[in-house]
This record gives sequence, structure tokens and C-alpha cells, in this order.
Amino acid sequence: MPSPSSAKEYWSAPSYVAKDPINILFSGEMLDLFSPSVIRFHRVVALHGEVGTEATVKLDEELAAKLTPGERYIVLFSPYKKQRTPPKGYVKNRDGPMVVSREGLAPAVFLDSEASRAVMGVHDNAVTAGQLMDIMGGADFNLAESAAMELVMGSVGIKGMSDREYERFESLARTGPPKVRLIALFGMSKFGRRPDMLKIANETLADVNCAITASYSELIRFLIDEAEPDFDRSSLDMLLGWARCPQAVVYERALTLVKTLDAEAWQDELILQSRTTFLDEAKRENLNRMLNKSGE
Repeated sequence: MPSPSSAKEYWSAPSYVAKDPINILFSGEMLDLFSPSVIRFHRVVALHGEVGTEATVKLDEELAAKLTPGERYIVLFSPYKKQRTPPKGYVKNRDGPMVVSREGLAPAVFLDSEASRAVMGVHDNAVTAGQLMDIMGGADFNLAESAAMELVMGSVGIKGMSDREYERFESLARTGPPKVRLIALFGMSKFGRRPDMLKIANETLADVNCAITASYSELIRFLIDEAEPDFDRSSLDMLLGWARCPQAVVYERALTLVKTLDAEAWQDELILQSRTTFLDEAKRENLNRMLNKSGE
């Protein structure tokens, strides 16, 4: 069995994840759906790791239905999964090889092209920041997200950008698809220049929908913290929107800031949400605890 992953635990460049010893990257032509969530590929060419001329992998049923037989794809999968209980490590996945799906690779299935090969680190030539930004601004939002992660977390990086390149990068942080914007903002804050960081974070938090926070909740929390110095009463509606998200790491932080800005609005929001019929029970209990604590 391969040694444990050398890739970073959560956020990592797609090209790094593709070279992880527990993962296998290939280019193959989709043959058919063996079942709603099992895809068969043939005429397979290995790009990293060992795989035969045919491969069968599992993918989310809804996503699998979007693939087209006869098209050639780049696919990253793993026969292994992380073992959650001691001894920690990796074990064979009983459900069979699974397509990798994580932040920046959601999922790791792309039409085979120069762009997808550049993002996955198997392009013949060195990849530039300009190429990755071209992809970030493209119509394929899944690949755009991966390109953003590659630019921010990979070897290209954003520290060495020219002023013109950085202006373009900042523009993508303002106008790109939601996940691209979040990743770009993270890169600006951690590795880049910050003149407009707070303004852009505020704009993005006002625009991005709660629906994407399941996998990006920690990043949303990070951006809320980054933008906090700019918050005033005009930020209430935006913060109340995040307070209605299901992820505790997001809504708890948002509610804390709402309370700082307007204690009455905070209490009204707790009461309103706690009486909502379809509210998640864990969140309802948490909100009721906050209400009870406020009355002590």
C-alpha cells in the first residue's frame, strides 16, 4: 500500500494532489455508465501512477450523468480512503476506486485539453499565471475553480506577479465565479498585496450564496474576519444572510458581528430562526442556547 499522502491535508494545488502516491491520474475515453454512479473508461493512458488500458471509477450520480460517452477526459481517482479511527492511515475503499473530490477539485474529472492538463500539472510546457487566469475566467466553472487553486497554492504562485498580472487577478477576485472569487481572495490575503482586500471581501460576501459554503465554510469565516474592520450598520443585511447559513462556523461568527452592530436585530434574528419550521435541529438548539444565555 502507498505511504500516507504527502499532500496538504485540506487546501493543496491540483497538480500536487495529482502526484499524491495514493492517487492515480489518467486520460481516457468514456465508454459508458456501468451503473448510475460507476463510469467505465477505455483507451486509457496513465499520467501518474499505474492503471490498465481500461478503468472503472465511482462518481456522484448527478455529476456522472453529465459526462458524455465517446469524449476523452482527464480523471484523478484513488483506490484508497482515509481511515478515521486508529491506527490512522489509508485503507482500500470497499466501494471501489473513487474520483477525487475536494476543495479545488470538485470533482477531478475534466475534458482532456491543454487547459485541464495545465491545471493538473501534466502539460508539456511550464504553466504561467496568465494561462491559469485565462482558465479562471473561462466558461468551465469546475476547471476555473481548480485553476484558481493551482495559481494560489501551486508553484506558479501570485507573489511574483507583475503589476499588470496582479490587477487582472484582483479583477477576477471581484467578478469571477463565486468559488474562484473566494480562492482568489484567500490568495490575496495570505500571499498578495492588500490595498483593496477589505473592500473586495465585503463585496464578495455580499454576493456569494450560502449554498456553496458546505465545502468553503472555513474560508467564508476567514473572509468575514478579514472584512470585519469595514463592517458598519450598512453591513447588517449581508451578515444576516450569512447568519442563515447551516454551517455553524459561518452563522455563529456572523451572529456575533450582528450582535456587535445591533443587539436588537441579533435577538430578533435568533427568535425568527428558532421558530422556522424546517430549521436543522442542531442549529435550533444552538440558537435557543444563545437566546437563553442572553436572558440570564
